[in-house]
Amino acid sequence: DTDAVLFIDEFDAIGSARSSSSDIGEIRRLVNVLLLALDSWPENHLLVGATNHPQLLDAAVHRRFEVAVCLPKPTKAARERIWQTHIPALSDSDAALVASMSDDWSGSDIATYALRIRRAAGMQNRAPKLSDVL
Repeated sequence: DTDAVLFIDEFDAIGSARSSSSDIGEIRRLVNVLLLALDSWPENHLLVGATNHPQLLDAAVHRRFEVAVCLPKPTKAARERIWQTHIPALSDSDAALVASMSDDWSGSDIATYALRIRRAAGMQNRAPKLSDVL
């Protein structure tokens, strides 16, 4: 057997609680199949599931993971770098300002918002600027 790593983002989409009020039966079947797969998962393979909503995971799915890692939201300095990565026209002081204004945002929140800003500016045939962010 070959060693392998499988990374599944938005893991809650396939491992959500079977008692969910919005469940129509398909989720229950999917989670049952997932549980069977996890129970027979090869020892030399690593499964990494990522979610922003761990509270939505089925308890039986959650128990099958040996380690749970909770990543904190980015620091102000990290948010500044994320803003500048996604909106390169931001100066250091502009990035510091918007990082302060996005205190409780995740990196994904910033990336999603920055994409909307870039698209809107692109529709006007120009690069995004600070006023677009604000």
